[in-house]
Amino acid sequence: MILPILLYGSETWVILKQDLNKLEVFQMRCLRQILQVSLRDRISNNEIRHRCHDQSSIDKQIQRRQLRWFGHVCRMSDHRLPHRLLWRQCPDHWRIRRDAPKKIWVKQIEHDLKSRRLNFEQAKTVATDRQA
Repeated sequence: MILPILLYGSETWVILKQDLNKLEVFQMRCLRQILQVSLRDRISNNEIRHRCHDQSSIDKQIQRRQLRWFGHVCRMSDHRLPHRLLWRQCPDHWRIRRDAPKKIWVKQIEHDLKSRRLNFEQAKTVATDRQA
């Protein structure tokens, strides 16, 4: 019950390292409470995850959700707003502010795709096949 609540809407998050660390700490604290294991027991996080049937890290779960959302947006019709925003087909009166965050969702997706040895265009063609 905790993970779906914790990761609600994570498909569209821009994750900073500090945020990811806080989420990881929260996840491990919850897993330790479920297993009734104290920090004083000196059991590693990997062992805790293994005892919880190889619970994957928050980072991997968020990455998987974001790439799934990316595929969903790629398969959307051209007139839908998320699709237009992803491919920069937005009206001219929409401007990016100067004080906008340096890290944006698209850059994060590009980084995740690079770790899977795909570029943006290759990922778009793969995403058209829902089964892949």
